[in-house]
Amino acid sequence: MKTKFEFRITAHVGDDAMFLFREEYDSNIIFDDGDVLRMAKYNMPFAKWVLDDGEDEAYTDYCQYVCYPEENNTDNYILASWDNYEI
Repeated sequence: MKTKFEFRITAHVGDDAMFLFREEYDSNIIFDDGDVLRMAKYNMPFAKWVLDDGEDEAYTDYCQYVCYPEENNTDNYILASWDNYEI
């Protein structure tokens, strides 16, 4: 089995979700603290990203940032995720 890594940004509205951005990598490109946040800001600079889950540190294999466009509404959000999977 081979490990792949993926960075994706998804929009969630109620029970529906869609990809806004997706990039797959053959290796872990997270080399420094804050790299996942930098990727999120590069692709969606207007969003107010907040750490949601995982660790944004060197060589992390899981990290999520969230943006809630509407205050006090957690049903609709944008999620930036860094994750790995086996193929």
